[in-house]
Amino acid sequence: MMTTYPVNGSLALKPRVYGNQSFTVIDGGSARVDAKGPSFMAQLHQRCALIMVGLFAFVLLAGAYMVLDAPAQAYQAAYESTELQAVTVSAGDSLWSLAESYPVAGVSTKEVTHLIEDWNNLSGGLIQPGDTLLVAAHS
Repeated sequence: MMTTYPVNGSLALKPRVYGNQSFTVIDGGSARVDAKGPSFMAQLHQRCALIMVGLFAFVLLAGAYMVLDAPAQAYQAAYESTELQAVTVSAGDSLWSLAESYPVAGVSTKEVTHLIEDWNNLSGGLIQPGDTLLVAAHS
């Protein structure tokens, strides 16, 4: 195997011998090293490593999606399947107090306030004494 090295300046003018290697002048640019690339096993190892990293990233993203999507699924299920009852708003009532009084299993009080807003098409969460609202029925 002959190995050639790129040289600059005056080194290209006079070949010098170091051990059993010599400089070769190449017209038009850098010389290339005539050496074998990575072995088949090294290439296989690199490809397997890339595949493993890709699979790990996929599993990580899928897990994150499932964890982050779970509250949205619980909210949607509560919105669609909760039995409702009508209540009249009293003085001093708020969406929060109604959500605490009429909870929905598996959903936080904050999310129940959003459910009450959605069930009653409220915007801004303003309620007045005497309003009739749909809330979760007591079981």
